[in-house]
Amino acid sequence: MKDRELIGSDRLGDEKAFMALRKAMKNPNKYLRPNAYAVVKESAGDRVVPMLTRALKDKDATLRLFAAVYLARLNSARGLHVLKVALRNPNAGLRYTVVDALAALRDPRAMPVLTLALQDRAEEIRLRAAEALWARGHR
Repeated sequence: MKDRELIGSDRLGDEKAFMALRKAMKNPNKYLRPNAYAVVKESAGDRVVPMLTRALKDKDATLRLFAAVYLARLNSARGLHVLKVALRNPNAGLRYTVVDALAALRDPRAMPVLTLALQDRAEEIRLRAAEALWARGHR
């Protein structure tokens, strides 16, 4: 099976598939990398957290979005911690992306991180965090 087929499969728990995904995430091709991140599934578990963490710092906004969304979807304490740390990043676009990803997550563990975002210096980030908390009944 070729790397491309492994990456598109549901076998990310498989070591060979995971290594193919890892290789694709480092590829300089601006179309391949976001697609590699898009296939991250829960079966890959916390093993993808370091790769997603690096992607949060990428200059490509699409890649940062994928990374934030999939860190949130991993539903792990480690992933949430990375997102919480990312809220201290000076890049407002990244902070907004993190809040938006957490807003889509229905995990109650995201609530303290969203509450922290209410203190952000950027108004649009505070508003997005407030909307997410409001939607979950936090008044």
